[in-house]
Amino acid sequence: SAVDAVRTQLNAFYTNAETSQPQLTYQTNNSQAATNAVTLRVAASNELVLWQTELLAISPTSTPSALVATLKSDIAHLAAVQSLLHTISATLDANTNLSATQLTTNRASVSAALTEVNTAMSSLNTISQSIASQQATVAQAQAQLTLKKAGSTPQAIAAQRALVEQAKAGVAN
Repeated sequence: SAVDAVRTQLNAFYTNAETSQPQLTYQTNNSQAATNAVTLRVAASNELVLWQTELLAISPTSTPSALVATLKSDIAHLAAVQSLLHTISATLDANTNLSATQLTTNRASVSAALTEVNTAMSSLNTISQSIASQQATVAQAQAQLTLKKAGSTPQAIAAQRALVEQAKAGVAN
């Protein structure tokens, strides 16, 4: 899960991870990625808190449109976590002060976290596409029902009568 990715798998990457001023536990030659990793860690933590609040607001009486909005929001929260993981990966790709063993371990943790987040995003995108497809099917069925309930228009009736008269004339000849 995204919570596991940020709060468990990346915990060893930061000191003061759950504060407003986390710091990487290692040095990297990519100073911009290091700065971004700190900023994105704070942002990801905030996203997770907001996400939890949104999920707690879901109830059996939630409207379908509210659920669809939550689904879209879920994808956005995961994208923030995904961005953090890609940035952490960039810090590890630059020369670091980590031993080869620790570097391998950290890369494996980031890779596992990315796999979890990517799988979750893929699942949510599939659900979102399925909902959109089902909504289109319902809208089409509703339009057809509306047409059937409305009955034939006077113009359609007149056109059919003209065809019947034409057929009669053809039979009479």
